[in-house]
Amino acid sequence: MANQEELNSSADAQLITNSQAAQADRTNLPAPKEMVDQGIVNAQAVIEGENGNCASMDLAIQSEALSVSLRSRASLNPETISLTAQVRLLADQLAQVTMKLDEANYKIGFLEGQMFAQREKFEELRARVSERQPSKRNVLAWLYERLPFNSSSRQ
Repeated sequence: MANQEELNSSADAQLITNSQAAQADRTNLPAPKEMVDQGIVNAQAVIEGENGNCASMDLAIQSEALSVSLRSRASLNPETISLTAQVRLLADQLAQVTMKLDEANYKIGFLEGQMFAQREKFEELRARVSERQPSKRNVLAWLYERLPFNSSSRQ
């Protein structure tokens, strides 16, 4: 019984330690305002490097600020963390399916090429056979070609 109590107390202590570590990680994150300010600086640098258009710069700054703000708020939410992990897993699975689909398309293309080559060979063989064998309509013509009918053989 004493061992069970020791196990329970050590498990409780571990949970408290983990909770404190998670809380410390959250407090070490930069404040949302600092993250937004950094996002604005990043957006300005990107826009100025590209074209310096004021309207697109304002839009990019607002977009980056909103994105950073949402990420900073969402990063503290356990449900968001879980959903983010699920999205990453699904993205990896989608990448694997895409690779398999590309492989299948390559194999299909290869097999279609082989079928085309076989069809050409078949047509060549059919042409050779039709040259060697007379068609049913030209049996008499073939016989006249193959058998010499001259006046000396009739006599």
